[in-house]
Amino acid sequence: MAQAVRSTQYGTAAPRLEPKVRQKRLVKRHVKFQPVLWSLSDVMHGVVALMLVGVALFAFVTMKNMIDQQQNVATTTAAKVEAVRDLNNTAKEQISSLTTQQRMNDIAAKNGLTMQNQNIKNVK
Repeated sequence: MAQAVRSTQYGTAAPRLEPKVRQKRLVKRHVKFQPVLWSLSDVMHGVVALMLVGVALFAFVTMKNMIDQQQNVATTTAAKVEAVRDLNNTAKEQISSLTTQQRMNDIAAKNGLTMQNQNIKNVK
């Protein structure tokens, strides 16, 4: 028994066209909203959240003020340290100018002191 074989060619059939469907315009409807009743737990959650935000803001402001105060103290201390360093350098310069060998010899000569031994030296 031989069966009849149909030969089909793919891609030769015309595509089936479907009619375009127009979309309907949506009509805006005015919906009346009704008030939502808040339960006690909802109110408590809101109160707790507001309290946490308040505490966080208070902590932030307090820490900012403390940091500003410490920066002012640090600036003042740095200025005082610089002033003391300047005084210290001035004192070192005076010491070095007053303890020269020539000046010490002149003061010793005014007071009648002499060096008997040339091996003796002044130590700063």
